[in-house]
Amino acid sequence: MKKFQFGLGKLLDFRRGQEDLALGRFGAAVSELSREQSRLEQLRDELRKRQESFILDSRSTRRVDDLNRLRERLMIAQVAAEKQFGLVKNLHDKVEGLRVELIGRTKDRRVLEELRSRHYEDYAQEYLQDMQRELDDISGKTAGRREWRAG
Repeated sequence: MKKFQFGLGKLLDFRRGQEDLALGRFGAAVSELSREQSRLEQLRDELRKRQESFILDSRSTRRVDDLNRLRERLMIAQVAAEKQFGLVKNLHDKVEGLRVELIGRTKDRRVLEELRSRHYEDYAQEYLQDMQRELDDISGKTAGRREWRAG
C-alpha cells in the first residue's frame, strides 16, 4: 500500500507561513499600541499637572507675561496629548485590521487542515480495508491447504 500523501500539503505549509507572518505583524502592532497608550497616559498626567499648576499659579501670579507663559506650556502639553491620541487611534485601527487578517488566515489554515484530516481518515479506512482483504486471502489459502491435505 502506498504511503499517505496530501495533495495540498504545500498549500497548507504556505498558509501556515502566512498565518505565522500575520501573527507576527499583529503581535508587533499590539506591542506598539500598548507602548503608545502608555505614552498617552503619561502625557495626560502631565497635562493634568500643568492644568493644576496653571490654576494655582494664576491665582498667585499677577503678571500677564507669567500667565501667558503658563498658558503656552499648557497648550503645548494639550497639543502633544491630542497628537498622541490621534496616533493611538490610528494604531488601534491598524491592530483591528491585522486582527481581522489574522482571523482570516487562521480560518484558511483550519479549512485545509480539516481537508487533510478527512483525507487521512479516508486513507486510513482504505488501508484497513486492504489489510482485511489480505488477511482474508491468507486465511482462505490456509483453509484451502487444510482441505487439500485432509482430502
